[in-house]
Amino acid sequence: MFDDNLTDLLEARAADVLVGPPPLAEMHRVAARRRRSYGVALAAAAAVVVTVGAVAVWPDGSGSGRDDAPIASDSPTDPAAGDVPPPGFRWVGMGQAVVAVPKSWPLNATNCGTPATDTVVVDQGVVPLCMALYPAGVTSVEIRAKNNMEEVSSWTPIEVDGEAALRSTDQAPVDAEPKVYRASIYLPERDVMFAASSSVSQEAADEVLTRVAILDALVAVPGISEANYGGEQRKAGENYVRTLEEAGLTAEVVTERHRGGAGFVLGVSPTPGTVVEPGTVVTVTVAR
Repeated sequence: MFDDNLTDLLEARAADVLVGPPPLAEMHRVAARRRRSYGVALAAAAAVVVTVGAVAVWPDGSGSGRDDAPIASDSPTDPAAGDVPPPGFRWVGMGQAVVAVPKSWPLNATNCGTPATDTVVVDQGVVPLCMALYPAGVTSVEIRAKNNMEEVSSWTPIEVDGEAALRSTDQAPVDAEPKVYRASIYLPERDVMFAASSSVSQEAADEVLTRVAILDALVAVPGISEANYGGEQRKAGENYVRTLEEAGLTAEVVTERHRGGAGFVLGVSPTPGTVVEPGTVVTVTVAR
């Protein structure tokens, strides 16, 4: 009698428990970011788990080429542990959207806004009104917000570390010498554009974009152009400090006499685009 009552009670309690579908999208997003491959995947990529009822089951890892099921652990983990760039590369970006570029690439090595050598371009600010041809044998990537002239509605949907993105279609270069090949990835949720160019080959431009990633914990130092030119100049320093704080960074402000108007942000260290840990102190030099 007791066993029958216990069985009835357990069945009644089980009926009260709501069992929903497993959060596959979130599981896939986290797995993709933890197994960072420095590349991008098509949005239609197949799922990596099989579900039975409401339980996620990983296929047998023996001989399948897939990772084994994760093992639970009580040990604390470093959120930035997965934010390591490939050997010989460094992260550069906006917010937590980054691209790995060779350590030898300088920042903003441009002539009238045009790359003069292999370089990563971030927050150029005011560009001189002149024209410079893209040189031969050069590959570069620019990181910026999308401009109003760019139409991305026809771009191919992809994913970057589990986040929705858009990939431009390869276009034939302008019939000039040297030929310049271009390719771009846009992250609409973050309004970050990675625009790669190369006078070497289309493959060289495409290869740069395979290293676009979304970081888990580290963050890039914000640019200063928006603070300097996007509002009242005398409040530029104040506005930039607020931007740093919103990014989880700490500002140390120093002032310097300058012929320009007071409040203008003259420079920051580390430079914009540099990827740092949250809480890092950024020195902001403001005109007085």
